[in-house]
Parts: sequence; C-alpha cells; structure tokens
Amino acid sequence: MTSYSDLGKKFTNEIIEPISEASIARELMYVNTSITNMSLDSIQAFKFSELSDATIMRALPDGSIFRDGLRSETHTVLINSIVEGFDIKKQEFDNYMNNGIAIDSSIAKLAGEKVAERENEMAIVGWKPDDGTFMTEGMLNLTNSSSDATSYDFGTYGNAIKKVVSAKNTLLTAGVQAKAYNLSLNPTQYSELEGSESTAGVMELEQVMKRLNPIGGIAGQIRHSSDISANYGLLTPVDPIGKFFEMNQTWAPNAEITTDPIAGETSPIYGKVFERVGLNFKYPAAICKLSGI
Repeated sequence: MTSYSDLGKKFTNEIIEPISEASIARELMYVNTSITNMSLDSIQAFKFSELSDATIMRALPDGSIFRDGLRSETHTVLINSIVEGFDIKKQEFDNYMNNGIAIDSSIAKLAGEKVAERENEMAIVGWKPDDGTFMTEGMLNLTNSSSDATSYDFGTYGNAIKKVVSAKNTLLTAGVQAKAYNLSLNPTQYSELEGSESTAGVMELEQVMKRLNPIGGIAGQIRHSSDISANYGLLTPVDPIGKFFEMNQTWAPNAEITTDPIAGETSPIYGKVFERVGLNFKYPAAICKLSGI
C-alpha cells in the first residue's frame, strides 16, 4: 500500500462527518447502495407501481386467487460524478511520508462539504449542462410532480399550518400516504416560521411539527436551503425504504490522492473528493412543490 493510498483512506474516513452534516439530500432521500460500480453510466430502475387490493376469504388460499404481474415499466437513472479537487504542498506531503508528520485534513473536509452542497443542489433543483436543459431533474423542477399553489403567506401566524395541511391533502389525493413528512423551505420562510408566535404565546413551528408527525415522533423535520427560491418550498413523505424516490449511490464519497506521473519527483500532490450518484424518482407525484408562501 503506497503512502498516497494511505492518505486517501485517512481523508476518506475524515470526510464522512462533514458530508453528513452538510447533506440535506441524504436526509430527504433513501440512499440505495446496492450497486457499487465507479464506471456505471446509468441504471434501469422500476417505476412505482401499486398492487391490487388484497382479498379476504374464509377458506385457505388456493390456486384460484388473483395474482398481480411483476412491474415491467422502467426508466433510466443517470449516474453523475460530483467532484471537488484540491492540492497539497509537496513539502507537507514529504514530511508526512518520511517523518510521519500529520497532514491537516481540513482541505479534504472542506472539499467533502462542497461535494455535499452540489449534491443538495442536484437533488433539490436538478443539474443541467451548458445547453440549459435539465439532464437530471431535481425536486423543484420535476416533471409530473404534485403542486400546491394555495396562497398562504408565512409572515402571518397560522398560514404555515394551513399550507402544510393543504399540501398533505394534495399528496393524499395523489395516492401518497406516509407516517411523517418533511418540509423544506427557503431561509426567509424558515425564519418567518421560526419567529411566528400567536398572541397566546403558541409557537407555530411546534404546531407545524405536529402536522408533519401526526402519529408522534420526530421523523418529519423542517429544513431550510438556499437552493429553494423565496416563497417556494417542498413537502415530501419520509420514505425510509425508497418506495417513492431514492438516491442511487454507485460510488460512495471517496478521497483520492495522486501525482502527475509525467512531472515525476517534482509533481505537486493532487487530491479530490468525489462520488457517483443518481436520482431515482419512481413516483414524481410524491413530491409536492409549494408556492405562494
């Protein structure tokens, strides 16, 4: 094992926490790690499909019962690289290799945070190359998603509660039922909600949390992101098994340290943090875009 790979493994272990802390996408979406392949360009995934109603009968089930067929409709999930590069001074690396002097891992941690930030942007907004067309759609720009445009300005006490109830009803009408829901907001609307208090001293945020978690608990959370434009938001089901949507991770966030072989002994030390992920929206109607807030 070379000192380059040693340092890469060290950095990989140390970027896990900062990526986790910066990631909103991984809090909103189940991360499917069943496939590990750095070079995989895309995967074919099944779309969401309900089965027919179960049957109640007095007798033991036999060969005459109705059986649903296997899901056959698929769609393509594109796998994208998210990467942030950095470099390390050669003298610092030589001290690490020859004298065992630890290298400050801050730069790798910052690179990990940058990867998480772009991952959030891709999941919430989407990603489009230079031609301006979305190659990967995010939650806010998702084709065939649900929407709730009923005007409820979060600057007025009670409106956030009304908006969440309205959006939950929109999802129920679309056939989406969940034990808890996540509310994602622009920082402006989040601040309005956080400071919203009735004349009786009731904090609206606490009341909204009750609507997000109707059976109790704290699975459903309120988050804020600058990737969401002002006056917009998202209501999504807490989906711990990826029934409605998931992130397909085919290569986990990884730190890699290399040199330029052409430059030889005088080469700078290059580093990068990268991952390979795709967004699988099996049932776009499970994403409810909020406006008028």
